[in-house]
Amino acid sequence: MENKLMQILEGLLNEFEKWRSRESDRVPTIIQIHDSITRNDPNTERGIVNLDTIGITIYSAIENLSLYHDISRSLAVLTYRLITSHPFVDANKRTAFVLLLDILYELFDKEIPQDLEEELIKTLAEVADNPPEEDEYAINKIRETIRQIIEG
Repeated sequence: MENKLMQILEGLLNEFEKWRSRESDRVPTIIQIHDSITRNDPNTERGIVNLDTIGITIYSAIENLSLYHDISRSLAVLTYRLITSHPFVDANKRTAFVLLLDILYELFDKEIPQDLEEELIKTLAEVADNPPEEDEYAINKIRETIRQIIEG
């Protein structure tokens, strides 16, 4: 599973970097997710604040997986960084949530129970609305919910 996650993360980074450098016209998955969320919500402002942050966020998840060999931790780092670094004008939590669900589904090819989805939403909202002083606390909180989803 770890190798599969590494392939997914490297694929996300490669497609993003090729699009960013204009080597490819294919809109990367993370941007597609964000656009689909903001396009359907008239109360959400569209746009990217910082392209560098998106690449760094994906890269940090890759590095974390290489260092710790822990799928749930790597996904928690990816999710946490997307939420707290605010690469988009709006809808950072929703983008992180949908990207995480997409990755989990691709990894495990199973539906996530509704109660765990709701727990994940609650955890992400809590982290975004009340960022802890320590990044590790928030990462571990997200990680625990992801672990429950994986083991569920």
